[in-house]
Amino acid sequence: MRVRSSAMTGHVNTLVDLLQRDAASPASGAQELFRFCASPDVAPLSWTRAELDQAARAWATRISERVPPETPVLVLAGFVKSFCLGFLACLYAGRIAVPALCPDGARSTFSIARLRHIIEDAQPGLVLSDAPLPDTVFERVPALAKQIGRASCRE
Repeated sequence: MRVRSSAMTGHVNTLVDLLQRDAASPASGAQELFRFCASPDVAPLSWTRAELDQAARAWATRISERVPPETPVLVLAGFVKSFCLGFLACLYAGRIAVPALCPDGARSTFSIARLRHIIEDAQPGLVLSDAPLPDTVFERVPALAKQIGRASCRE
């Protein structure tokens, strides 16, 4: 896949290349890239290009230490900022990101069944989550506890 931004000159080969190039530039590295508003009552959180690059590199290192190349990584995140970091960290690490909704104890039977099928199909070697999963999820999806190492995707 080739990405080209009309605001920037030159070609890059991947999204990772684009982010790394922009993060390294003094002009664009300090520019805000994402702003996350979890609720109207909470101040927005934001990332510059350089901050996201640094966080993704750190998580990519952790992912690379835990799972071999070509091993899928399940990205369980309910909050957009954590999902973005987990997904990009997988790309940085050269791993396949498998996105799924982060279940909680109150999720429907359908959501739990869907997660079971995703795990069965993808056979991930690691799960990234933005919060600890309740014990009820591990009871309803035993493969999470048996097969997969866990890492919290927090900054």
